[in-house]
Amino acid sequence: MILIVLPMWAVITFIYRGRHMYFILYKSVDDSQWYWQCRADNHEPVADGAEGYVNKEDALYGIKRVKGNAATAGIYDDYLAKWIV
Repeated sequence: MILIVLPMWAVITFIYRGRHMYFILYKSVDDSQWYWQCRADNHEPVADGAEGYVNKEDALYGIKRVKGNAATAGIYDDYLAKWIV
């Protein structure tokens, strides 16, 4: 079992298409790397970082990139093998 204690500064909130979403930024006790997870307003995870970061600032930069690009990101349907949005 992994116990992760999150300090208050680790929660970064934003509004996406009228829904309250937030990021959890945490440092793993297993490998001492920083990770992030995006959660919906019902607190269920909807996305997470694909890698750990040695520096907290790099993890924060990853969050900022996701927040900045989410509104304009396209959607590729792998089954249809084409862009649908």
